Amino acid sequence: MTWKNQNKKNKYGNEPVTVNGMTFDGKNEYRRWCFLKLMEKAGEISNLRHHVNIEIIPQITKQEVKHLKTKDKVVTRVVQPAHYYEADFVYTVNKTGEEVVEDFKGHETDLFKFKAALFFYLYKKHIRIVKQINEDIY
Repeated sequence: MTWKNQNKKNKYGNEPVTVNGMTFDGKNEYRRWCFLKLMEKAGEISNLRHHVNIEIIPQITKQEVKHLKTKDKVVTRVVQPAHYYEADFVYTVNKTGEEVVEDFKGHETDLFKFKAALFFYLYKKHIRIVKQINEDIY
């Protein structure tokens, strides 16, 4: 196993960690990943994914007519790019078939609360928030 500490703290004090080529926002997020991998091996969950981008605002485009020398051409221009919520983990609970979108949070920012509300409005499900890791497990 390769363990690399990035030595760059973000504004909330987390230090990014890279393990076997996967980058995690902090040690606790990595520990949660390890726990979820154990759950996947035990058959409790499946289809575990890390840092999944989920569209919350679609791209907005506009069609315009460009006048060329010999003809007019319709072109599509991006007015606003799509916006995404990046989930820490997404997985399926095998017992119920429910897809879980999970975020490990030490601190809930106003931006996160807004994105979570927008996510609920669009997809009719809550983001599961994990705030603490039991150090005894690891």
